[in-house]
Amino acid sequence: MWPASLPGPRKSPVLLWLLGCLFIQACAGEVAEVPKPTAVEQPAPSEEDKRRALEEEKRRAAVQVERRAVEKEMSRRVMEASGGELLDYTLVRVLYATDRRASGIGGKEESAEPYGGDRGPLQLGVSAVGIAGDYRKGSLDVHPIVKPKPLEEFFPILRDRIAESKQKEALVFVHGYNVTFEEASRRTAQLAYDLGFNGVPILYSWPSQGKLAGYLVDETNVEWTVPHLKDFLTQLAARSGAQKIHLVAHSMGARALVSAMRQMAQAPQGATLQFNELVLLAPDIDADIFLHLIPEVRTVVERITLYASSRDKALTWSKTMHGYPRAGDTNPVKVVVPGVDTIDASSVDTGLTGHSYYADSRSILFDLFNLLRHGRPPDERFGLLPREHNGLRYWEFRS
Repeated sequence: MWPASLPGPRKSPVLLWLLGCLFIQACAGEVAEVPKPTAVEQPAPSEEDKRRALEEEKRRAAVQVERRAVEKEMSRRVMEASGGELLDYTLVRVLYATDRRASGIGGKEESAEPYGGDRGPLQLGVSAVGIAGDYRKGSLDVHPIVKPKPLEEFFPILRDRIAESKQKEALVFVHGYNVTFEEASRRTAQLAYDLGFNGVPILYSWPSQGKLAGYLVDETNVEWTVPHLKDFLTQLAARSGAQKIHLVAHSMGARALVSAMRQMAQAPQGATLQFNELVLLAPDIDADIFLHLIPEVRTVVERITLYASSRDKALTWSKTMHGYPRAGDTNPVKVVVPGVDTIDASSVDTGLTGHSYYADSRSILFDLFNLLRHGRPPDERFGLLPREHNGLRYWEFRS
């Protein structure tokens, strides 16, 4: 029984309204008790962070300014070399590492050979090479533009280039005997151009004398360069940001590359180093020494491909001088070993000595393209026929 002074609960709209308000407040209180997600406050950038960001912005801007200047200078050189006509050409930018002594850099005239045949400290830089659009007209008679870079600038430039490329890959080329720095730059650029390589081409240039009579000096220097090449490749693997790193060596340069890779395999960090394709073009290496080194080299690469030929007169001469067969020569026997894809290129040789067939043969270039771009094994590459030697498989080009 309610007191007479108050209306009954079923008949009072005021009481019902008050109870409803209390219920709504209670519900609102329960909802309010549910914790709401709060935004994580980002700490304000420190003065050091701001300074680094500003320096990075300035560095990138300076690189772009230099790029435009190099493009302008190359156009000028092409027009000058062609009598005022701007020929169709492509500017190929090559990064380089060399332990040649600097000779012609920094002078008023940049036409001199920037690095000679003497030994020097390991130096880094970038070069720009003009490649003729019509290969039938030969190479442009224009000196590459060479820009040395300190270590702290070289690898940021390399990482930027890797990030900008489609393939996120690097291709390191080690030249052979009787090659100047300028010739090595051209060969690296031409190889990247012919292969349509959409990563970053890198030249490693050791102090070859650049003349036929310098063979014995080149042999000494190619051994001397091994620790420098090993150190550079180790830093490249750690600091480039590349998803894949391919290694290509020609002729005597294969001695330095194979020896450097063996040293990397023996180093404490060898188990963590992993390169992708290792391509040896007409390697001027003692065949027996090659067979001895390969088991360790295989631990730091995914695949090894050896191109050899019986018509390579330079390797025939080397075999005669040393008294033992070379790994890149298929006469009298082919080097066929587990873990190495041996390709007999005897049927596609061109040129006077048949020693630089990788640069002259469209068949070789097409095979290299399928190898480096698509990673296809020999059985899946067009134009190769399987053969057997001592129960092991190798391949040769269709004649």
